[in-house]
Amino acid sequence: MDMSKRRVAVAVLGAVLVGSLTTGCAGAGPGGSALDAPTTTPPGEAVSPSPPSFSVPPRQPGNPTTSPGKGSGNEVTLTGDVVLVEVEGGCLTLRVNNKGYELMGGDRSVLQHGAHVTVRGRVRTDIATICQVGPVLEVLEARPA
Repeated sequence: MDMSKRRVAVAVLGAVLVGSLTTGCAGAGPGGSALDAPTTTPPGEAVSPSPPSFSVPPRQPGNPTTSPGKGSGNEVTLTGDVVLVEVEGGCLTLRVNNKGYELMGGDRSVLQHGAHVTVRGRVRTDIATICQVGPVLEVLEARPA
């Protein structure tokens, strides 16, 4: 390789290297995203996580965590068997004619696994849960059948 071609190759390589280094730092400068900027913690200091930006109220038996919304259906009265589905820590369902409804709220002393019950409630189409075992039935009243 002659000297002129070598100088051109070195100049191109240098330009590519400088361009890639400055592009990597662009996020930290003006107009860049703060999420792209590198962060460091001084030696010996502990890193504390940011607090969550939301909170979820605890679910109370017989007291659903949500109120009727736009997707709330009309009241229904269903009779079936309570089944505890072992998913996500356990989800109570009501089995009615081979269809399952996830029970939200209601008196847990009545809604026990294996109990045959009559439930008055609303089928909620405006919410989803981590259980995902069927439509959510917001329990308004539950009694032994």
